[in-house]
Amino acid sequence: MKTVVSVSQGSSEYDYEMETEFLGQRFRVIRVGADGNLERAEAILDSIRDQADAIGLSMIHDHYQVGREQLEHPDTARLEACVPDKPATTGAGLRGILQEWAVRHTQTELGHFFDNARVLFLNGQAGFRIAKALSEHTDNLFFADPYLDFGVPRLLTSLTQLEAYTRLTAPVMFSPGAVKVIERLHRTPLVPNGGEDGQQLPARIRKRLPCDRRGLG
Repeated sequence: MKTVVSVSQGSSEYDYEMETEFLGQRFRVIRVGADGNLERAEAILDSIRDQADAIGLSMIHDHYQVGREQLEHPDTARLEACVPDKPATTGAGLRGILQEWAVRHTQTELGHFFDNARVLFLNGQAGFRIAKALSEHTDNLFFADPYLDFGVPRLLTSLTQLEAYTRLTAPVMFSPGAVKVIERLHRTPLVPNGGEDGQQLPARIRKRLPCDRRGLG
């Protein structure tokens, strides 16, 4: 019987173990929460490595493919490196296929539902595959990545702009030095919603700050 282990950054309160059947084969499924602690997640992966046939990484960032650019999230890569000899996934591949299929299915079944629709993506890099499918039916695509990443009050208005933006920012996206510069910028009059404690920084930037700077203790 194959064993599938889901290592989640969520609460260990919801851990479970069960057996089920899929396509005529029995599976043992185990869910283990790391309570938001990467070091604990690494320890869990090390402890289940020998018994797991496949590993799911849950409640952690996907890697993004935007045009020719590959954005690799360091936390996810860190966990994947713990089990190099096992198939480990966040589910991004399957999710991308199903979301793209959902766009095409909706467009067909609901009668040109997305024709000339105005669509705002808060995270265009994460939704690139969906945006590409939508671009077959509308040119009115808007991406808030510059604001959510760096606090720049500007929307990107095409896939071409999103790809160019990603090419320019990918080298510094997860650089500690870049995060510090952005944090200082948000304390100047150039960014009126900065805030002294960093709580008004863009969400993606706050996630890269040390815990005490985010008010998490």
